[in-house]
Amino acid sequence: MKSHTITIVFLLVFAGYVSAENNGSLRLYRMAADHGSADGQYSLGELYRTGSGVTRDFNEARRWFRDAANQGYTKAQYRLGLMYMNGEGVAVDSIEAYKWFAIAASMGHEQAIKQQGLVADTMAAAQIVQANELIRAWMKDHAQ
Repeated sequence: MKSHTITIVFLLVFAGYVSAENNGSLRLYRMAADHGSADGQYSLGELYRTGSGVTRDFNEARRWFRDAANQGYTKAQYRLGLMYMNGEGVAVDSIEAYKWFAIAASMGHEQAIKQQGLVADTMAAAQIVQANELIRAWMKDHAQ
C-alpha cells in the first residue's frame, strides 16, 4: 500500500496536477521528498526559496536542494551553485559555487558549464585547487 501511495503522489506532483498555488502541494512535495524523491526535494526547495505557499526560508531551501543534489539531481546542484554565487541566504562563496556548478556540469547541465567558467574567472588558482579537492571528495562519497 505504501508504494502505491508514493506512486500516486509522484504522478500528481510531476504530471503538473499540483502547483505551488495549490494548498495541497506543500504536503505532497514534502511526502515525496521525505520518501527520497529528488524531484520532490528539489520542488520543495523551490517553494522555500521563492516563498510560494510557505514562508521564504533560504536555509530550508538549501537543505532540500542539498538532499536532491546529493542524489545526483543536476537542477538542484545548479541551484546550489547559484545560491552560493549570488549569496542567496548564505555569504557569497566562490569555492562552493564552483564546486556545485562543476558537479552539475560533469553531468551535462549546460548552464552549469557556463556558470562554472564565469565563477572560475573570479577565483585565484588556490581557490580553484581547493574547490577541485571538494569536488573529488563529493564524487567519491556520491559515486553512482
